[in-house]
Amino acid sequence: MKFQEIIFFYPSFEKGGVENIIKNLIEHCLKMKIKIHLVCSETIIDKKKLSYYSKVKKYENRLITSLFSVLNLLNILRINFKSRKKICLFSLQSNSLAIMCGKILGYKVVIRNSEYPLGSISSFDDNILKTILIFFQKIILYNFTDLIISN
Repeated sequence: MKFQEIIFFYPSFEKGGVENIIKNLIEHCLKMKIKIHLVCSETIIDKKKLSYYSKVKKYENRLITSLFSVLNLLNILRINFKSRKKICLFSLQSNSLAIMCGKILGYKVVIRNSEYPLGSISSFDDNILKTILIFFQKIILYNFTDLIISN
C-alpha cells in the first residue's frame, strides 16, 4: 500500500547527518504528493509545504522535552485516527515512545536506528541498571515495528 501521509517524528535536533536526511526525505515525499506532518524542535523546511507542523520546545531537562514531544505526537495521531491505515509514522528519534503510541493506535511504524543494538550494553553509563533496562526495552519494542532502517 502506498501511504498518502507520513508523520515524521524527530523531536530534538542535534548536530549530525540525520538532519540533512530528514530534509531530503521530506522534499522527496512532497514531490510524490505525500502529505507531511512533522514534529521536531527546529524549523527545517517551509511550514507552508507541510500538512501539519509542531515545533517542540527544547528544555534543559531531556525528560520534559520528551514528554512534550510525545504529547504533540499523540495529538497528531488522535487527529488523524480515522485515516490511520493510509498514514505511516516514521520515527527518527525517541523510537520507543513513538512505537508504543503508533502501534497502540493502529498506525504503521517505521523507525531509524542509528546504533549497533548491542552498543548500548557494551558502553555502560554510570547507571548499569538503566542501561540494561533500555537494552531490553529496545529488544521488546523494536519487534512491534513494521520496518527498521539502520546503518
